[in-house]
Amino acid sequence: MPFLKNCPPTGLMISVAINPGKADEIKYTDLITETLPDARIIIPLPDDVDENTIRPGTTIIVEYELNNALFRHDSHIEYIISKKDAQLKQPCQLLISPQTRPEKIQRRKFFRVHIELPMRYVPVSIPKGYGEEEETMRRAQVYWDQIVEKHGFESFIFDISAGGIGFQANYQLQTGTEHYFQIELGIEILKAAGKIVYCRKKETATDDDIFISGVEFLGMSESIHDRIVGHVFRLHSVVLKRRREED
Repeated sequence: MPFLKNCPPTGLMISVAINPGKADEIKYTDLITETLPDARIIIPLPDDVDENTIRPGTTIIVEYELNNALFRHDSHIEYIISKKDAQLKQPCQLLISPQTRPEKIQRRKFFRVHIELPMRYVPVSIPKGYGEEEETMRRAQVYWDQIVEKHGFESFIFDISAGGIGFQANYQLQTGTEHYFQIELGIEILKAAGKIVYCRKKETATDDDIFISGVEFLGMSESIHDRIVGHVFRLHSVVLKRRREED
């Protein structure tokens, strides 16, 4: 059932969810290896995922940005191109068949991009009107920038979306507390306020001072959301392409 309109082209970065919503769900981002004439696509399977745990017919959701819009469609795995088939040097490949027409989605519902970026953060108290009054936001950020310079914690994020980030905290953070973040997006510094939605000890940590935390952005306009998604998308796409060329 070909859906050629808004079909993602070869080389486009996409977000993939295998077995979405289930306990064994697998999420990742990568570049499309090839787009076939009938709208089917071939995508890599990450090296850290055992291809023997994936079966043809498995449900898969694909999301991507195309022509300044975001699309999503439900698909299934039609065929698994194993490394053993034709002695592939690249990762295992999945042949994906779309089951629904690409659906345009809102940016605020856009998927997370998994990428490590340096950041600094500090706890703050967000003033009333932040996100609604430009002058209130400007004054707060000027003040918070000074605090970050003197007392900010250095760390890194491991994923980012238009709605928030996941990052590694230096200590356990209380759910609901507000923080200010400076995130390095290439040569640009993203300044954002948000609240902690979860914080748990890293499972592989050997001591008590490594925690994984999730943040929901607060007071951020849709235009800034768009800028975050677009910038991270382009940055991650470049990284993936370089890795392919090196391999």
